[in-house]
Amino acid sequence: GTGDIEWLPLQATVTDAQPPSAGEGSELRELPLVLTDTVFLPGAEVALRLSTPGDCRLYEDLLMAGGRLVVAALRGQDEDAVARWGTLVFLEELRDVSEVTKGASKYIADHRAVGRVEISGLRGSRWSSSDEDPSAEDALAGAAVGYWHAAVSPSLADASPASAAAGGATAGVWREGLSRALQQLADLYERLADKVGAGEAAAVSATAAAAAG
Repeated sequence: GTGDIEWLPLQATVTDAQPPSAGEGSELRELPLVLTDTVFLPGAEVALRLSTPGDCRLYEDLLMAGGRLVVAALRGQDEDAVARWGTLVFLEELRDVSEVTKGASKYIADHRAVGRVEISGLRGSRWSSSDEDPSAEDALAGAAVGYWHAAVSPSLADASPASAAAGGATAGVWREGLSRALQQLADLYERLADKVGAGEAAAVSATAAAAAG
């Protein structure tokens, strides 16, 4: 039961740029954290419907940074805590379903669970979906948390041993996943061409086409 789960508190607002346990000199690695109502076992296929601005921003930022690994952890009943142990999941595809669901969900994120990780620290993202300029310091001070990052052990966050044991993300899957990631990144750049520039968007599209070939 949930009484046997060790919980970490979630703060309501952003206070520090880095959690103390993931500061300079630490051997921990920071990964984006998605809060769930289910515990996933390694090897499982994990499909998450994304509807909140924070969750959608998490995955958009993940693809923009070229990342694929996310920590999925059980949220507390009052949504003020997260389980200390989470599941490391590898993003295989991010599907835009906003038209099909009539706005009820924006994306469906398909993953493969590749391991378990212990969360040693938390950091809230410093942005607010209501800000026109989320980079402005005055808007970020005390801004509501959009999504969280978890500090985990790099040996576990690497996912290579865990994925091999789970029979999931093998080298072929990783290459295929990278190709899909580049294509999804190209699609995202096309939608944001007016902000990143048409030339940069075209360059990303060309890179994705070469990788797919």
